[in-house]
Amino acid sequence: GCERIGGKLWLAADLQEACYEGRHWELLFLLCLPQVLLFVIGLPLGALVVLWRHRKDLHNPRAQFRWGILYAGYRDELYYWEITIVIRKLVMVMVGGVFASRLGPDMQVYMSLALVVVFVVFHLVAQPFNELTIHHKMLHWLELGALLACFATLYSGMLFYLGHETNRIPAWSLDFASVIIVGGNSGFMLYAIFAFVQAVRREAGESKGMTAKER
Repeated sequence: GCERIGGKLWLAADLQEACYEGRHWELLFLLCLPQVLLFVIGLPLGALVVLWRHRKDLHNPRAQFRWGILYAGYRDELYYWEITIVIRKLVMVMVGGVFASRLGPDMQVYMSLALVVVFVVFHLVAQPFNELTIHHKMLHWLELGALLACFATLYSGMLFYLGHETNRIPAWSLDFASVIIVGGNSGFMLYAIFAFVQAVRREAGESKGMTAKER
């Protein structure tokens, strides 16, 4: 992130460091560009290529053992959905944390809210999780709940920011926004923990039942 001061670009993190010249160019090519190519682009692209090559034998035990972590739980026709989640996170970081950060907190939150709405629509349309049993429906609601918690956090945080900057929002509204931010995230986390414990107990019970039948 660079800022233009006096007709010249300077690094926002250190305004004594000139952008796109000297040491900045060296670090840009030696550190930034390789990391972007290897991690930001390389890893998701490599995973997508691997999944595409094995798209016809997803249920093969060997493929599941090697690459199942990338597609297990998703419908066969959406075997690549984990890559879309990676892209979703990258886009959020790039737009909300890099490009919009120079435009101010209000524009940063505004653009992030728009992205979250798009992500919610994609999730509702795709319904990516493979619902083998009635219990697998929980995966859909957990993912949707996480996205809605993000939306509520960003929206309430925006109200909180505008209230302090403009003084046009009453104090009780700001207190309510604080409750939504803390209570919403805490409530979702507790529900996720409860769902996880419940799933572990159910799987343990099913495993004991299968063992008893074998005996």
